[in-house]
Amino acid sequence: MIMTELMPEYMRIRTYLFNLIHKSRGELKIPGENELCRLFNVSRVTARSAIKGLVDDNYLIPRRGLGTYINADMIQKKLSFDTIGVISGNGKDALSPYRPYLLEAILKTGMNYQPVYLPDSGKPESLLELTRPLGGIIWMTVDFSKIMKYLELFRKSDIPLLLITEIDPPTGFDHILSPRYDRGLVIADYFFSKGHTKVLFVHNDPSTDQDQHFFPDSTYSAFCGRMAELSGDEWKTEDSNIVSALNLRKKLEKMKGKMPFSSVYSGNYLVPYVTRELAKAGLSIPGDLSYLVFDTSDPIFFNGLKPDAIDKEGTVKEAVMEWLARRIVQKDMSGAYFIRNIKDRVLNGETVKNRKGDLQ
Repeated sequence: MIMTELMPEYMRIRTYLFNLIHKSRGELKIPGENELCRLFNVSRVTARSAIKGLVDDNYLIPRRGLGTYINADMIQKKLSFDTIGVISGNGKDALSPYRPYLLEAILKTGMNYQPVYLPDSGKPESLLELTRPLGGIIWMTVDFSKIMKYLELFRKSDIPLLLITEIDPPTGFDHILSPRYDRGLVIADYFFSKGHTKVLFVHNDPSTDQDQHFFPDSTYSAFCGRMAELSGDEWKTEDSNIVSALNLRKKLEKMKGKMPFSSVYSGNYLVPYVTRELAKAGLSIPGDLSYLVFDTSDPIFFNGLKPDAIDKEGTVKEAVMEWLARRIVQKDMSGAYFIRNIKDRVLNGETVKNRKGDLQ
Protein backbone atom coordinates (compact mmCIF):
# COMPACT_ATOMS: atom_id res chain seq x y z
CA MET A 1 0.00 0.00 0.00
CA ILE A 2 1.52 3.30 -1.04
CA MET A 3 0.10 6.67 -0.14
CA THR A 4 1.46 10.14 0.38
CA GLU A 5 1.48 11.67 3.83
CA LEU A 6 4.20 14.29 3.96
CA MET A 7 4.32 16.64 6.93
CA PRO A 8 5.37 20.23 6.14
CA GLU A 9 8.93 20.98 7.29
CA TYR A 10 7.67 23.73 9.59
CA MET A 11 5.44 21.22 11.41
CA ARG A 12 8.18 18.59 11.59
CA ILE A 13 10.44 21.04 13.42
CA ARG A 14 7.63 22.23 15.67
CA THR A 15 6.68 18.65 16.55
CA TYR A 16 10.31 17.78 17.28
CA LEU A 17 10.65 20.77 19.62
CA PHE A 18 7.30 20.08 21.26
CA ASN A 19 8.41 16.52 22.08
CA LEU A 20 11.71 17.86 23.38
CA ILE A 21 9.81 20.26 25.63
CA HIS A 22 7.57 17.59 27.13
CA LYS A 23 10.43 15.16 27.72
CA SER A 24 12.49 17.76 29.57
CA ARG A 25 12.45 18.12 33.33
CA GLY A 26 13.13 21.83 33.55
CA GLU A 27 14.82 24.70 31.78
CA LEU A 28 16.80 23.39 28.84
CA LYS A 29 18.34 25.17 25.90
CA ILE A 30 16.90 23.95 22.62
CA PRO A 31 18.98 23.45 19.46
CA GLY A 32 19.68 26.74 17.71
CA GLU A 33 18.50 27.76 14.26
CA ASN A 34 21.68 26.53 12.57
CA GLU A 35 21.41 23.13 14.24
CA LEU A 36 17.75 22.78 13.25
CA CYS A 37 18.61 23.74 9.68
CA ARG A 38 21.22 20.96 9.63
CA LEU A 39 18.91 18.36 11.15
CA PHE A 40 15.94 19.06 8.89
CA ASN A 41 17.74 20.42 5.82
CA VAL A 42 15.64 23.60 5.81
CA SER A 43 16.21 27.33 5.55
CA ARG A 44 16.71 29.54 8.61
CA VAL A 45 13.39 31.21 7.83
CA THR A 46 11.58 27.87 8.28
CA ALA A 47 13.47 27.04 11.49
CA ARG A 48 12.87 30.52 12.90
CA SER A 49 9.15 30.29 12.11
CA ALA A 50 8.79 26.99 13.99
CA ILE A 51 10.57 28.41 17.04
CA LYS A 52 8.51 31.61 16.97
CA GLY A 53 5.26 29.63 17.06
CA LEU A 54 6.29 27.92 20.32
CA VAL A 55 7.57 31.22 21.75
CA ASP A 56 4.18 32.79 21.01
CA ASP A 57 2.50 29.84 22.79
CA ASN A 58 4.78 30.46 25.79
CA TYR A 59 6.50 27.07 25.58
CA LEU A 60 9.86 28.66 24.75
CA ILE A 61 11.64 31.70 26.13
CA PRO A 62 14.25 33.55 24.00
CA ARG A 63 17.19 35.02 25.91
CA ARG A 64 19.23 37.59 24.07
CA GLY A 65 22.77 36.39 23.47
CA LEU A 66 22.13 33.03 25.16
CA GLY A 67 19.65 31.20 22.92
CA THR A 68 16.13 29.88 23.39
CA TYR A 69 15.10 27.91 26.48
CA ILE A 70 12.18 25.70 27.49
CA ASN A 71 9.70 27.41 29.80
CA ALA A 72 9.76 25.15 32.88
CA ASP A 73 6.50 26.64 34.17
CA MET A 74 4.59 25.29 31.18
CA ILE A 75 5.94 21.79 31.73
CA GLN A 76 4.72 21.72 35.33
CA LYS A 77 1.19 22.68 34.29
CA LYS A 78 0.67 19.70 31.99
CA LEU A 79 0.81 15.94 32.42
CA SER A 80 3.55 14.59 30.16
CA PHE A 81 2.87 11.65 27.84
CA ASP A 82 5.41 9.61 25.93
CA THR A 83 5.35 10.06 22.17
CA ILE A 84 6.03 7.07 19.93
CA GLY A 85 7.60 7.74 16.55
CA VAL A 86 6.14 5.74 13.65
CA ILE A 87 8.26 5.08 10.56
CA SER A 88 6.63 3.46 7.53
CA GLY A 89 8.36 1.59 4.73
CA ASN A 90 11.34 3.46 3.33
CA GLY A 91 10.92 6.31 5.79
CA LYS A 92 9.55 8.79 3.25
CA ASP A 93 5.87 8.41 2.44
CA ALA A 94 4.93 4.72 2.35
CA LEU A 95 2.19 3.70 4.76
CA SER A 96 1.44 0.26 6.13
CA PRO A 97 -1.95 -1.50 6.32
CA TYR A 98 -1.20 -1.97 10.02
CA ARG A 99 -1.25 1.76 10.65
CA PRO A 100 -4.87 2.29 11.87
CA TYR A 101 -4.74 -0.16 14.75
CA LEU A 102 -1.08 0.55 15.43
CA LEU A 103 -2.06 4.13 16.21
CA GLU A 104 -5.05 2.91 18.21
CA ALA A 105 -2.75 0.68 20.27
CA ILE A 106 -0.46 3.64 21.01
CA LEU A 107 -3.35 5.86 22.09
CA LYS A 108 -4.95 3.14 24.23
CA THR A 109 -1.65 2.70 26.07
CA GLY A 110 -1.81 6.37 27.07
CA MET A 111 0.72 7.71 24.60
CA ASN A 112 0.88 10.00 21.59
CA TYR A 113 2.24 9.15 18.17
CA GLN A 114 4.19 11.06 15.57
CA PRO A 115 5.12 10.19 11.96
CA VAL A 116 8.90 10.13 11.56
CA TYR A 117 10.69 10.54 8.22
CA LEU A 118 14.29 9.70 7.36
CA PRO A 119 16.49 12.80 7.12
CA ASP A 120 17.32 14.00 3.61
CA SER A 121 21.01 13.79 4.50
CA GLY A 122 20.74 9.99 4.65
CA LYS A 123 22.90 10.01 7.78
CA PRO A 124 21.83 7.57 10.53
CA GLU A 125 23.20 9.94 13.19
CA SER A 126 20.70 12.61 12.09
CA LEU A 127 17.77 10.21 12.53
CA LEU A 128 19.03 9.32 15.99
CA GLU A 129 19.15 12.99 16.95
CA LEU A 130 15.63 13.54 15.62
CA THR A 131 14.19 10.63 17.61
CA ARG A 132 15.89 11.25 20.96
CA PRO A 133 12.95 13.28 22.33
CA LEU A 134 10.63 10.32 21.63
CA GLY A 135 9.74 7.50 23.98
CA GLY A 136 10.37 4.85 21.32
CA ILE A 137 10.18 3.97 17.64
CA ILE A 138 7.97 1.55 15.73
CA TRP A 139 9.17 0.84 12.19
CA MET A 140 6.90 -0.96 9.70
CA THR A 141 8.72 -2.29 6.65
CA VAL A 142 9.14 -5.24 4.27
CA ASP A 143 12.54 -4.21 2.90
CA PHE A 144 15.55 -4.08 5.21
CA SER A 145 18.20 -3.72 2.52
CA LYS A 146 18.29 0.10 2.60
CA ILE A 147 17.68 0.74 6.28
CA MET A 148 20.17 -1.54 8.06
CA LYS A 149 22.55 1.37 8.71
CA TYR A 150 19.77 3.07 10.68
CA LEU A 151 18.78 -0.11 12.52
CA GLU A 152 22.37 -0.81 13.57
CA LEU A 153 22.63 2.64 15.14
CA PHE A 154 19.33 2.14 17.00
CA ARG A 155 20.67 -1.19 18.27
CA LYS A 156 23.58 0.63 19.93
CA SER A 157 21.34 3.38 21.39
CA ASP A 158 18.99 3.36 24.36
CA ILE A 159 15.93 4.16 22.21
CA PRO A 160 13.37 1.30 22.24
CA LEU A 161 12.71 0.03 18.69
CA LEU A 162 10.01 -2.36 17.45
CA LEU A 163 9.95 -3.74 13.89
CA ILE A 164 6.64 -4.79 12.33
CA THR A 165 7.21 -6.78 9.17
CA GLU A 166 5.96 -9.49 6.81
CA ILE A 167 9.39 -11.01 6.04
CA ASP A 168 12.03 -12.48 8.33
CA PRO A 169 13.69 -9.52 10.09
CA PRO A 170 17.39 -9.22 10.91
CA THR A 171 18.33 -10.85 14.19
CA GLY A 172 18.78 -8.87 17.36
CA PHE A 173 15.67 -6.67 17.28
CA ASP A 174 12.26 -6.63 18.94
CA HIS A 175 9.78 -7.52 16.22
CA ILE A 176 6.27 -8.57 15.27
CA LEU A 177 6.27 -10.89 12.26
CA SER A 178 3.21 -11.57 10.12
CA PRO A 179 4.55 -13.63 7.17
CA ARG A 180 2.97 -12.69 3.85
CA TYR A 181 3.75 -16.17 2.53
CA ASP A 182 1.56 -17.73 5.24
CA ARG A 183 -1.21 -15.30 4.29
CA GLY A 184 -1.21 -16.73 0.77
CA LEU A 185 -1.76 -20.20 2.20
CA VAL A 186 -4.66 -18.97 4.32
CA ILE A 187 -6.29 -17.26 1.31
CA ALA A 188 -6.01 -20.41 -0.81
CA ASP A 189 -7.33 -22.67 1.95
CA TYR A 190 -10.32 -20.43 2.58
CA PHE A 191 -11.32 -19.93 -1.05
CA PHE A 192 -10.89 -23.63 -1.80
CA SER A 193 -13.07 -24.57 1.18
CA LYS A 194 -15.83 -22.46 -0.36
CA GLY A 195 -15.44 -23.94 -3.84
CA HIS A 196 -13.40 -21.09 -5.37
CA THR A 197 -10.20 -21.80 -7.29
CA LYS A 198 -10.07 -18.86 -9.72
CA VAL A 199 -9.27 -15.62 -7.90
CA LEU A 200 -8.49 -12.08 -9.09
CA PHE A 201 -5.95 -10.33 -6.83
CA VAL A 202 -6.15 -6.51 -6.89
CA HIS A 203 -3.14 -4.53 -5.66
CA ASN A 204 -2.07 -0.88 -5.64
CA ASP A 205 1.32 -0.85 -7.33
CA PRO A 206 0.98 0.09 -11.02
CA SER A 207 4.72 -0.31 -11.56
CA THR A 208 4.66 -4.09 -11.17
CA ASP A 209 3.17 -6.81 -13.32
CA GLN A 210 2.09 -10.33 -12.45
CA ASP A 211 5.56 -11.87 -12.77
CA GLN A 212 7.02 -9.38 -10.29
CA HIS A 213 4.52 -10.51 -7.65
CA PHE A 214 5.49 -14.13 -8.24
CA PHE A 215 8.62 -14.30 -6.08
CA PRO A 216 9.36 -17.05 -3.52
CA ASP A 217 7.98 -15.54 -0.30
CA SER A 218 5.15 -13.46 -1.78
CA THR A 219 1.50 -13.83 -0.85
CA TYR A 220 0.60 -14.49 -4.47
CA SER A 221 3.18 -17.23 -5.07
CA ALA A 222 2.14 -18.96 -1.83
CA PHE A 223 -1.50 -18.80 -2.92
CA CYS A 224 -0.73 -20.29 -6.35
CA GLY A 225 1.37 -23.08 -4.88
CA ARG A 226 -1.24 -24.05 -2.31
CA MET A 227 -4.14 -23.82 -4.78
CA ALA A 228 -2.29 -26.10 -7.22
CA GLU A 229 -1.67 -28.52 -4.35
CA LEU A 230 -5.34 -28.52 -3.33
CA SER A 231 -6.80 -28.65 -6.83
CA GLY A 232 -4.37 -31.04 -8.47
CA ASP A 233 -3.82 -31.11 -12.22
CA GLU A 234 -7.07 -29.26 -12.85
CA TRP A 235 -5.59 -25.91 -11.69
CA LYS A 236 -3.05 -23.79 -13.57
CA THR A 237 -1.33 -20.54 -12.60
CA GLU A 238 -3.28 -18.62 -15.25
CA ASP A 239 -6.52 -19.63 -13.49
CA SER A 240 -5.82 -16.72 -11.15
CA ASN A 241 -4.51 -13.30 -11.99
CA ILE A 242 -3.23 -10.15 -10.36
CA VAL A 243 -4.02 -6.64 -11.50
CA SER A 244 -3.31 -3.08 -10.41
CA ALA A 245 -6.36 -1.19 -9.18
CA LEU A 246 -5.65 1.46 -11.83
CA ASN A 247 -5.97 -1.21 -14.55
CA LEU A 248 -9.00 -2.95 -13.06
CA ARG A 249 -11.53 -1.13 -15.26
CA LYS A 250 -9.72 -2.14 -18.45
CA LYS A 251 -9.48 -5.75 -17.29
CA LEU A 252 -13.20 -5.87 -16.48
CA GLU A 253 -14.02 -4.43 -19.90
CA LYS A 254 -11.97 -7.15 -21.60
CA MET A 255 -13.73 -9.82 -19.53
CA LYS A 256 -17.23 -8.52 -20.24
CA GLY A 257 -19.56 -11.47 -20.65
CA LYS A 258 -16.73 -13.95 -20.05
CA MET A 259 -15.77 -13.66 -16.37
CA PRO A 260 -13.02 -16.26 -15.79
CA PHE A 261 -12.89 -15.63 -12.03
CA SER A 262 -15.36 -16.41 -9.29
CA SER A 263 -13.80 -14.27 -6.57
CA VAL A 264 -11.74 -11.17 -5.75
CA TYR A 265 -9.14 -10.46 -3.07
CA SER A 266 -7.80 -7.01 -2.10
CA GLY A 267 -6.67 -4.89 0.82
CA ASN A 268 -9.37 -3.01 2.71
CA TYR A 269 -8.11 0.38 1.53
CA LEU A 270 -8.95 -0.65 -2.06
CA VAL A 271 -12.46 -1.88 -1.27
CA PRO A 272 -14.32 1.42 -2.04
CA TYR A 273 -12.68 1.67 -5.47
CA VAL A 274 -12.91 -2.02 -6.42
CA THR A 275 -16.55 -2.43 -5.40
CA ARG A 276 -17.44 0.72 -7.31
CA GLU A 277 -15.77 -0.60 -10.47
CA LEU A 278 -17.46 -3.98 -10.08
CA ALA A 279 -20.83 -2.26 -9.75
CA LYS A 280 -20.17 -0.22 -12.90
CA ALA A 281 -19.44 -3.48 -14.72
CA GLY A 282 -22.80 -4.85 -13.56
CA LEU A 283 -21.27 -7.39 -11.16
CA SER A 284 -22.86 -8.03 -7.77
CA ILE A 285 -21.30 -9.38 -4.58
CA PRO A 286 -21.55 -12.26 -3.83
CA GLY A 287 -23.99 -13.13 -6.64
CA ASP A 288 -21.52 -12.72 -9.49
CA LEU A 289 -18.23 -12.47 -7.61
CA SER A 290 -17.22 -13.34 -4.06
CA TYR A 291 -14.93 -10.94 -2.16
CA LEU A 292 -12.32 -11.55 0.54
CA VAL A 293 -10.69 -8.53 2.19
CA PHE A 294 -7.31 -8.17 3.86
CA ASP A 295 -8.21 -6.60 7.19
CA THR A 296 -11.74 -5.68 8.10
CA SER A 297 -13.91 -3.43 5.94
CA ASP A 298 -17.34 -1.85 6.30
CA PRO A 299 -20.63 -3.43 5.15
CA ILE A 300 -21.55 -0.10 3.53
CA PHE A 301 -19.38 -1.08 0.55
CA PHE A 302 -21.13 -4.43 0.18
CA ASN A 303 -24.78 -3.36 0.24
CA GLY A 304 -25.01 -4.00 3.97
CA LEU A 305 -23.36 -7.43 3.91
CA LYS A 306 -20.63 -8.25 6.41
CA PRO A 307 -17.43 -8.85 4.41
CA ASP A 308 -15.34 -11.99 4.80
CA ALA A 309 -11.97 -10.70 5.99
CA ILE A 310 -8.49 -11.66 7.10
CA ASP A 311 -8.29 -10.35 10.63
CA LYS A 312 -5.17 -8.53 11.74
CA GLU A 313 -6.54 -5.93 14.08
CA GLY A 314 -6.85 -7.95 17.27
CA THR A 315 -3.59 -9.89 17.08
CA VAL A 316 -1.29 -7.08 15.92
CA LYS A 317 -2.84 -4.50 18.24
CA GLU A 318 -2.50 -6.78 21.27
CA ALA A 319 1.16 -7.47 20.47
CA VAL A 320 1.96 -3.76 20.03
CA MET A 321 0.25 -2.88 23.32
CA GLU A 322 2.21 -5.64 25.07
CA TRP A 323 5.49 -4.22 23.72
CA LEU A 324 4.55 -0.67 24.70
CA ALA A 325 3.63 -1.78 28.22
CA ARG A 326 6.94 -3.57 28.71
CA ARG A 327 9.43 -1.32 26.97
CA ILE A 328 7.88 2.13 27.40
CA VAL A 329 5.56 2.06 30.44
CA GLN A 330 7.59 -0.32 32.62
CA LYS A 331 10.88 0.74 30.98
CA ASP A 332 11.94 -2.91 31.05
CA MET A 333 14.74 -3.38 28.51
CA SER A 334 16.04 -6.57 30.11
CA GLY A 335 15.63 -10.18 29.10
CA ALA A 336 15.19 -11.74 25.68
CA TYR A 337 14.08 -9.85 22.60
CA PHE A 338 10.35 -9.23 22.24
CA ILE A 339 9.25 -11.55 19.40
CA ARG A 340 5.69 -12.25 18.30
CA ASN A 341 4.73 -14.31 15.26
CA ILE A 342 1.22 -13.44 14.12
CA LYS A 343 -0.97 -16.04 12.44
CA ASP A 344 -3.63 -14.92 9.99
CA ARG A 345 -7.22 -15.95 10.54
CA VAL A 346 -10.33 -15.43 8.45
CA LEU A 347 -13.46 -13.88 9.89
CA ASN A 348 -16.48 -15.42 8.19
CA GLY A 349 -18.84 -12.95 6.61
CA GLU A 350 -21.43 -12.80 3.85
CA THR A 351 -19.37 -11.82 0.78
CA VAL A 352 -17.79 -15.19 -0.08
CA LYS A 353 -20.38 -17.47 -1.59
CA ASN A 354 -20.16 -21.17 -0.75
CA ARG A 355 -20.07 -22.81 -4.18
CA LYS A 356 -19.46 -26.34 -2.90
CA GLY A 357 -23.11 -27.27 -3.32
CA ASP A 358 -23.29 -25.71 -6.79
CA LEU A 359 -20.29 -27.70 -7.98
CA GLN A 360 -21.55 -31.08 -6.80
